[in-house]
Amino acid sequence: MALIPNSVVRQISETANDNIVSIVGDYVKLLRRGSNYMGCCPFHNEKTPSFSVNPSKGFFHCFGCGKSGSAVSFIMEIEKLSFPDSLRLLGNRLGISVPEEELTPAEDAAQRRRDALYASLEYASRLFEANITQDDEGQAYGMTYWRSRGFRDDIIAKFRLGYAVAKGDQLLTKAQADGYAVDVLVEAGLVGENKSNNTFYDYFRGRVIFPIQSTSGKILGFGGRVLDAATKGVSIKYLNTPETPIYNKRETLYGIYQARAEISRVDKCFLVEGYTDVIAMHQCGIGNVVASTGTSLTEEQIRLIKRFTRNVTILYDGDKAGVHASLRAIDMILHEEMNVRLLLLPDDDDPDSFSRKHTTEEFQAYVAEHEVDFLEYERRALLDGAGNDPLKKAQAVHTLVASIAQIGDALTREVYVKQCAEMMGIDIKTVFDALGKQLVNNATRQRDLDVAEQRRQAYAEQRATQQAAQQQQPVRQSLPPDLPPDLSPQGLAQLGYSPAPNQEPAPQPQPAAQPQQQDIEMREVMRFFVTYAQSKMEQTEGQPTVAQYIIESLDADQIQTPDPTFNKILDEYRNAADPTAIDERHFINMADEDVVRFVASAISRPQLSRIHSRYTDIKREEEQLDYLVPRAVDELRMKVIIRMLDDAYLNLQTATTDEQAAAIMEQIANLTKVKKSFSMERLGERAICR
Repeated sequence: MALIPNSVVRQISETANDNIVSIVGDYVKLLRRGSNYMGCCPFHNEKTPSFSVNPSKGFFHCFGCGKSGSAVSFIMEIEKLSFPDSLRLLGNRLGISVPEEELTPAEDAAQRRRDALYASLEYASRLFEANITQDDEGQAYGMTYWRSRGFRDDIIAKFRLGYAVAKGDQLLTKAQADGYAVDVLVEAGLVGENKSNNTFYDYFRGRVIFPIQSTSGKILGFGGRVLDAATKGVSIKYLNTPETPIYNKRETLYGIYQARAEISRVDKCFLVEGYTDVIAMHQCGIGNVVASTGTSLTEEQIRLIKRFTRNVTILYDGDKAGVHASLRAIDMILHEEMNVRLLLLPDDDDPDSFSRKHTTEEFQAYVAEHEVDFLEYERRALLDGAGNDPLKKAQAVHTLVASIAQIGDALTREVYVKQCAEMMGIDIKTVFDALGKQLVNNATRQRDLDVAEQRRQAYAEQRATQQAAQQQQPVRQSLPPDLPPDLSPQGLAQLGYSPAPNQEPAPQPQPAAQPQQQDIEMREVMRFFVTYAQSKMEQTEGQPTVAQYIIESLDADQIQTPDPTFNKILDEYRNAADPTAIDERHFINMADEDVVRFVASAISRPQLSRIHSRYTDIKREEEQLDYLVPRAVDELRMKVIIRMLDDAYLNLQTATTDEQAAAIMEQIANLTKVKKSFSMERLGERAICR
């Protein structure tokens, strides 16, 4: 395996940052806000958009969770890829070839393993696809099935549909012949093992195949459906890839790769139950549709949709199971601060059959006329056939209130409370009272869950500490009474014994020292350094740039920082062939992700709104560099003086001679004088106190 040369790393990073809006926009719905783009952060759950993308500087920053970085770091985080893999993905997208150099053996092994999993899945997908056009059984059964569903060739190709032959080892045999290891095929969920006789077999056999893809199009796993003619006596109609290192059902939506752009464009997502529902709707011209993959809807799947839109319309089947799943999904979607509507299709129709009967325009017209909000859907679902039964009506109200309680915004809740009271014909105060109780119950339940989780974590940490202590302690044995009392420790050891101490308890492991928090003053100096590196300090003698001023000040005072990220930034400037070319974009494009995150966070510092200029004269930060930068450096110098004083006082306590004590006292006196003079002359009222 190979390492990507630095020149290519920089080329991909710079090109990706120039196109960061397009790259991030594949995963997050972005709206222009002034010179930046805003959206909901894909890395944490939030109510209002705080995720910002700056196209001119080529970085992203979330003001909610604090995550920042370049286009490469975004791909690393969102796709859960290593730095080299992220570069390869972006290089492929941007049309940049990626030559490579040698990696270490450990890096090579880890990279090869993950690449092998993806490669084996891609190999299997191509084999399944080829079966329906090149294999007799695949044509007779696989392609015949797809044709019976009415799917066109372009739709079959779009979703990479295929067929796994009934023979139990077609994939295994061909993959091994082409160099794929059995253990890789097993780990990827393509091959199973019969441990009773130590044999292997294809996981998918005699089934049509639905490849499951990530948001970037990589094959993660498969869904396999048994043929209609073979369903009799088969207990599992659909079979999905088991959990693997790269496939987590809870985090995957079928069709998200094909639908993401359309979801973002129309700002709406249709959520259906099955694979064929997704495919049939695409063939009908409805492209903003996804389905959960062989599992009940999860929070992770909802948040995946939320990257592209906050508006969801559920199209589940109208049977009892579909209604139950819809009611559960409603509360989960509302809890994520999203808008949910539901569409009831005609009797005996599901999204698959309905879309095959109608044109795109007819489908869209039906949606506009028949989709309802969650309150109306729940009322119909819960009271259909109930007549005037007061108990069922009361149960329905409790269900409606429970759904309303999932909404975080109080004003929105109030609107739905009024609608609920009118819909059910009950007093609005009664509904508000019920809502209040439900909110209390929800808060209590959440508190109990949080406490339970805290206890679980505390117990796990305690157990880990105990196990570590046990591993550190030697095994001690009590001495038998018949041993001679004068045996030396060496003699006891030769006999295999280690005497236990009489009274002293075994030493307990000391907690590891916590790393010292980086000084605020140093972070502020570094923020100025990366944000205004080449800005001139016009009123300062010599008119140095901010970077020159800070470097010269730190070097003159021999001020060091223990933070490796800051050292990399400073060394990058010191060692540059042309320091005048070092600016914020240079740091953003560095391969070190810690540097990128700090720089992105530093240059994302919010500024006062222009509205404040109506009341006072607001100067921008870059207009005050001659004052602010020296001030920040002086405050750092003061912090260094204070630390030197603290060290001197500690040394005084351990002085062993009068001469040492006298020398330290003189040092303290000089430092105190410098501190007092420096405070009055340079820092004034803002002098740092101990």
